[in-house]
Amino acid sequence: CDLRLDEVDENLEHITVICLDKNINDKSVASIHIQESLIELNNYVLFYTDVQLCIDYIRSIKDEKILLIVSGSFSRKILPCIHSLSTIHSIYLFCANRHYHTNLLDEYTKIIEIHNDEKPLVESIKITLSLMSKQSLAFSIFDQQQHDLSQYSPEFLWYQLLMDILKQLPENKYSKTEILDTCSDYYRLNDLMLEKIDQ
Repeated sequence: CDLRLDEVDENLEHITVICLDKNINDKSVASIHIQESLIELNNYVLFYTDVQLCIDYIRSIKDEKILLIVSGSFSRKILPCIHSLSTIHSIYLFCANRHYHTNLLDEYTKIIEIHNDEKPLVESIKITLSLMSKQSLAFSIFDQQQHDLSQYSPEFLWYQLLMDILKQLPENKYSKTEILDTCSDYYRLNDLMLEKIDQ
């Protein structure tokens, strides 16, 4: 929680989920549950209770898309600072009083919804993340008409490189185990992905 720029691990995903809430680290059952729910949806989730640290991190992002969940109490502090950034894809407000913040919907167009209940918030985020992934995939699909590699998304090129490397690896139990161990380590906090890896 509240990681400075030099403390943040490299994101291997193309989407970063950031949650800014002064109570997210209070160790309550509700806070722990929402943290676990978000990590299941997207492996790379950062939690902040400090507005300035959160703003600093968001401004440091250049090549990823950010889905931001912000508490109502912090919304008026952070939105003017980050809303216009191209890396901000979607914003969700999570607050006790939805009606108090509805005027922000007109002012900040990247706000998708305002929620006061965790379950619909998580469901809506799940849908948005799915759409973001599909959108990213659509932009990275190989276009037969293009031959200039600089026109392709970096994710597509990395994927192609990964496929070439995997094809060259020897087909033995050690190689498979090594890949699975690396994936398990990366997704160690995401039970859903760990189940898929175990299959």
